[in-house]
Parts: sequence; C-alpha cells; structure tokens
Amino acid sequence: MPVSNTLVSMATIRKLIIPSVILFFSLLLVWMLYQLATSTGIKNDFTRKFSSGQIQQIRVLDLEYNFFYIAGITNHHVFLGNEVAPALLIKTDHSLSDTSHLKLQVRKEVKFRRAPRLIVNAPYIYFLEGITPMILMGSLNDLKSEVLMKNSLYFADSEPLSPTSFVLKTYSDKLGKYILTKRRTDTTLITHSSNLLEKQIDGSFCTDGMLHYDPAISQLVYVYFYRNQYIGIDTSLHLRYRGQTIDTVSKARIKLAKINKGRTTTMAAPPVIVNKHSCVSGNLLFIHSLLLADNEDKLTFERNSVIDVYSLEDRTYLFSFYIPKIKGLKMQDFRVFDHTLVAINDRYLHTYHLTF
Repeated sequence: MPVSNTLVSMATIRKLIIPSVILFFSLLLVWMLYQLATSTGIKNDFTRKFSSGQIQQIRVLDLEYNFFYIAGITNHHVFLGNEVAPALLIKTDHSLSDTSHLKLQVRKEVKFRRAPRLIVNAPYIYFLEGITPMILMGSLNDLKSEVLMKNSLYFADSEPLSPTSFVLKTYSDKLGKYILTKRRTDTTLITHSSNLLEKQIDGSFCTDGMLHYDPAISQLVYVYFYRNQYIGIDTSLHLRYRGQTIDTVSKARIKLAKINKGRTTTMAAPPVIVNKHSCVSGNLLFIHSLLLADNEDKLTFERNSVIDVYSLEDRTYLFSFYIPKIKGLKMQDFRVFDHTLVAINDRYLHTYHLTF
C-alpha cells in the first residue's frame, strides 16, 4: 500500500511539474520575443540625423488621472478626451496654465457599445464609435451634439473631412483586409478604395495603421504600424504617393495563430512595431518610431521617445529629435500644431516649442 501511495504521489507531482515547466518556457519565449519586438538591442541597418536645440519644453501638467488622449489642438488651445469619461473634454492653453473642464451633452437615447473617440476640429466636436457604429457632431459653442450617422458601416478608425464627410478604415470580408471608405452623411453615396492598403500576410494586422487628415493641405496620410511605409491620399481616396520611413522593415514581422476552432486570428507573439504613434502638421509628418538606429545610444533611446520628421512634399527624411520620458513614463500620444508639440505620458501632459 505505501508503494502504491508513492506511485500516486509521483504521478501527481509529474502532472503539476510538467505544465509548470511548459508555462515557464512559454513565458520566457514570449519575453524574448517581446525584447526582440522592441528592437532596443539589435542593429536595424539605418541611421538618424540629430541636431541640438530643436525642441524646448514649455511646461508639464499633472492631470491627476490617466486614460486621457489628445482630441485636438488649435492656435491657442489643446483639447483632451478621456477613454473612461467620453462626455468629458478638457480644454487648456499651450502654456498649460489655463485649464477648464467641458461637459458635453449627449441625448439619453444615444447608446454606445464602447466609449467613442473625440476629435475636435474647432468649432466642431466629433464623437466616433465604430462598433455600434455611430458618429455624432457637436459644437464648442453650446456643447450639444446630434447623431450624423448610425448603424451604417463598422469602422476601426475615422477622420472627419467636414461636418458631412468622413473617411473610415473598415474591414472588407470579401477582400480579407482593411480598406478606406468615404462616407457622406447628406447622401447615401459611399466611396470605397480597395487598392490603397496593400495586403502582405493576413490582411488585418499587416494592413493596420494610423489615419490622419490635415485640412491645411487637404490631404489624408496613412501610416502603417508594422512596416516602413506611409501613404498620401487625396480627399477622393486617390493615391498621391507611397513614402518610406528610414528603417528597413519593408514587410510586417508578425506571427499569427488561429483560436476558437480557427474562427479567430490573433498574434502568436509580440509583433515588431515600427511606427507607434504619428501625426501630420502642414507638410510635415511626425512618427514616433520604436526602432533603434545604428548610430544611437541604447540608454538614451530607452530614456526618450524618438520622433522622426519627414517632408510630405518630396517624401524625404529630414531629421529626428527626442521627447524625454516624464517620471520614467513613456509617451502615449502626441500632436504637433505649427511650432507647438503636445504629448501625454500617462497622467502628465507636456508641451514643447519646436525651433525648426
């Protein structure tokens, strides 16, 4: 009997140890892949151009809470939305010395499936939510809002061109990839552009990216997350150009897996993110890159967020500069308007004067 008990105990121990060992090595593999994805310790076969005095900090403001993002920036003001409190809009000046809280009015019958994203194109405020889907428009003058589009196209991202015209990033089941669509709220006309975003692997992750619109140049810019390319597009969704960032990741480095009996595609390992954040100001494209250049110091790179600047006139790389971490926190969002840069690091909002 004691021998039997010993055998049972050993079998039980094996059942406990083997899954634990597998879990340990799985976590170790994920960690190693993550380190590779952040690319802070490997050569990436490109260099950056830096010069001193390109950016001067104006002020840092403690917002006291996180989950804020930049909803808009104008000549005099910065507007912040909040992922948890979507009806709250914070307004502050560029010096961050005059801050006010605005309560946006949304009718009780309006129900979102998830928190909408706010975009402020003064004097208009847009509520964009692609799961319901729904688009609302309000005004900074009275803070009231009205529904412009409801139960139309599902979208992952959107940029307003005007109060009646929007460009949506939608997923096409037929093509198996993201596409860009122009939707007008004053007509049933919908314009699709299926050839702008180029499929490399799965069509979903490999074509994913950030959509921007700058009314000063009447141009849309799409920046891929996982490859070294950005696209210039006119307001009729016609291709103007394809530009390249300075790194060498021309094909998305992603590893995929099927779950839910093959019905769902997900990441099997952390991807190599090339372009983390981006924005457009006039004819300049600003990209927050996660790749270390061969001529950069690793410690300096890890203590800052590096911004690469490109000319949209001739698609050339101009130079780069650093935005320092605030209290050790990484940058989560940024915008540029003329010579002012605004960034958010967790609960801290900070502004800079650009001297170029």
